[in-house]
Amino acid sequence: MAEPRTAGGRRAAMAAVALAAAGYVSISAALALDRAAAADPAVARLVPEPFRQQALTATAKALVMAGKAGEAAPFAEALVRRDPLAPPAAGLLGTARLAQGDLRGAASAFRTSARLGWRDAATQVYWLQTALAGGDLARAGTRFGAIARQWPEATAIDQLSSQFEGDPRGQMLIAQQIADGVNWARTYAQPQPGQPLDRLTGRAKILISAAGLGGKLGCDAIAPMVVSLAQYRSALASTLWSSHCPRAAAPGMVNDASFELTVEAAGKTPYDWQFPGNGALLAEVVSTAAGQHALRASSTAAALVPLAMQRIVLAPGSYRLSWREAAGSPARASRIAASLSCRAERVLANPQYGLVEGGRGALDLALGGGCEAPLLQLWLSPGVGEVTIDDIALTRR
Repeated sequence: MAEPRTAGGRRAAMAAVALAAAGYVSISAALALDRAAAADPAVARLVPEPFRQQALTATAKALVMAGKAGEAAPFAEALVRRDPLAPPAAGLLGTARLAQGDLRGAASAFRTSARLGWRDAATQVYWLQTALAGGDLARAGTRFGAIARQWPEATAIDQLSSQFEGDPRGQMLIAQQIADGVNWARTYAQPQPGQPLDRLTGRAKILISAAGLGGKLGCDAIAPMVVSLAQYRSALASTLWSSHCPRAAAPGMVNDASFELTVEAAGKTPYDWQFPGNGALLAEVVSTAAGQHALRASSTAAALVPLAMQRIVLAPGSYRLSWREAAGSPARASRIAASLSCRAERVLANPQYGLVEGGRGALDLALGGGCEAPLLQLWLSPGVGEVTIDDIALTRR
């Protein structure tokens, strides 16, 4: 009889293991569904009741995102009952109550969420808006900084910052935070699609202030905003560029006059050297015997062709343009011509030829106005051989 009991015991043990395994599989499947519900709210209804933590969260969030925050209340309440310490629970409940018009209940929920560690975006936004409504701009600025720091790539940075940009105190709050080295500064410096000109202008002024406080973001980070602003507010764009980019010249000065940084700059903005190109033109930045750089060009075109250009903020008036070129004796006409104009077309630019004497070329240009940042263009005439120039200067006469 011992052997049957042993066999029976083994069968019972195996049945228990199988039952436990089945239970484990069921639990694992339920938990897996619950995790999936966090990414796909449609899965939420498939999650068994004891395992609906993520499902409740996903359902409530989906309703909020769909503009039905009031309908999220029962799911948020169930989530708080199930796990009152869950980071999104109290915040979702506060959002739902706020949508229902229950201001006292919303405040209570958001107060609880804040005590749990400020990990919920809705809670941060609620207390930011509360501070603004109470005129406490400093506290609102702290909340804005916290939101932007936790979600540095969020579009909320653009949406929330607008509430500070219209007030000089708010502008300085943002500028100071950028100067302090916050991780969202580069995101703030990126122009947004369809951003109105007044917002773009206001943001540029804040970034200029931040640079004055020591928060320089660098050339690459600031270039997109400079390009977006340049076609509308050229002088402001030039100031923004020179305030953040170490290689940029001050407004009114030729940028990279000796082509030392042209390759690195790669024409990122209108205030860098641009090379329009022409099938009959060969142009390149070369190293000189002295270890510096110069622009070398040759042309087989039958007419004058644009060689290089950049925008410069200038007031109307008379200017003298000069450059270094291979010495000629006696004085001779240069193959380099130049123009200062608002438009790039040759007939409107009216390029003038220069003279070379003692190794320097020069010519006089008149600027009639009509734009904040006229285009300085260098042109090359037909001829045999190469022309090499550098050390370009533009001075008011």
